[in-house]
Amino acid sequence: MTVLDTTDLGTSVHFSCAYANAERCEITLQEGRSQIILSNVHAIWNRRWHEPKAIRSLQQENYIQAYALENWKSLFYGASLCSGTVWVNDPSKQSIAAHKLYQLEIAQEVGFHIPRTMVTSDPNTATQFIEEVGEVIGKSLATLFKAPATKTVPLTRKHRETIELLRYAPVIFQEHVKVDRDIRVIVIGSICYCGEVKTAEGNDPVDWRSDFNNPWRQHLLPEAIAQACIKLTSSLGLRYGAIDLRLTPSGEYVFFEINPAGQFLFLEVWTNMPIAASIADYLVSVENRTI
Repeated sequence: MTVLDTTDLGTSVHFSCAYANAERCEITLQEGRSQIILSNVHAIWNRRWHEPKAIRSLQQENYIQAYALENWKSLFYGASLCSGTVWVNDPSKQSIAAHKLYQLEIAQEVGFHIPRTMVTSDPNTATQFIEEVGEVIGKSLATLFKAPATKTVPLTRKHRETIELLRYAPVIFQEHVKVDRDIRVIVIGSICYCGEVKTAEGNDPVDWRSDFNNPWRQHLLPEAIAQACIKLTSSLGLRYGAIDLRLTPSGEYVFFEINPAGQFLFLEVWTNMPIAASIADYLVSVENRTI
């Protein structure tokens, strides 16, 4: 097993793709005297892309850093498409699946209930939605891993007073879904692992991520919901996904989002479910076929 940190690209690790004699592209990773040819690799666990540290000293104001980053990402994504290797998940499909609007669209198609939602940069549209729905939460449409994670927050008078700031960046507004328990489902191929947390008993009754001391327990997911989770993951072109649901006091499962590279280790620590072992088994046994 080899671990590659994409921050090392251009420093200790070099990435090359070669075409010769009408043969398929040969993709190699070189680290010192060690060389890996991707066509000899059965499967790759793709955690998350991070920009190479080699470009951090370049001058952003001259667009050199942005130019370098786009070329690195183009090489990485292009190589993944040509490698003939199983990726969990394929970087290009993972990038598409990360779009929250697309997730909501597919989630409805596979049978999930989703909250009433408005995504807008128009202060007037947002104000009208908030007035019609009543209790509303706001959350980010995208995540920038250079910055602190953005919380899901209930809309307050203070937010209403600064609604004009929407012109700078659109926001997801959703009806506030009453919580009994929050649910995280880890999908690996056709296997589901599921945990629950009593969010209302934690430090933040809206966003469970604010309190990692709030204990997680195993959750028995109804078969129909488990199958919907597997179908959603597959429909997005993913082999792995971390799905966030909310179980309401009335017993309804509501879909919030799926993170194609979502964390699972905290769930394994709390519940002792063998998630990491299942991922390892899947990487060894999975076939490279279209999902």
